[in-house]
Amino acid sequence: MSQPNFTGSWTHNPERSKLEIPMPTYSLFQFEHEGPKLRLTRTLKFGDQGNTITLDLAIDGEEHLHKLLGVDANVRMYWDGDTLVGDMKVIGPEGDATNVVRYWLENEGQTLVALECFHSARQDYENTWVLDRQ
Repeated sequence: MSQPNFTGSWTHNPERSKLEIPMPTYSLFQFEHEGPKLRLTRTLKFGDQGNTITLDLAIDGEEHLHKLLGVDANVRMYWDGDTLVGDMKVIGPEGDATNVVRYWLENEGQTLVALECFHSARQDYENTWVLDRQ
C-alpha cells in the first residue's frame, strides 16, 4: 500500500469539523511532504489573537526534540497503514501533556482529516479537524 502525500495548503472547514476547543476564526495548515520528511506550518487565529508554528518532522518512528511555542516537545511521526500519526509529548512549565494526531485523506485527496487527542492534567479534548485543499 502506498502512503498518501499531504503536500498542499489546507483550510479549516468549520461546518464539518467537531472541535472541543473554541472554534478558530481562521486556520491554515500547510504541508510540504517529501518522502520521510514533512514540514508542517499551522496558523490559528481566534479573533485578533493567533499564532503560527512550523515543524520540520521526520516520518521515521523515532522521537525528535522540537521547540514548540517556547516549550520542549518530543515528536514521533509514523505510518499506520495510510494514516500518518504524530505522537507528541510536551514538557511544559505547567506539567506534561500528550497530543496524538492521526492524519488521513478523503474525497480523492481533496479533504484532509486530522483526529487530535490531547491530554494534560489541566484539560483533555478530542478534535476532528476537517480541512479542504486550497
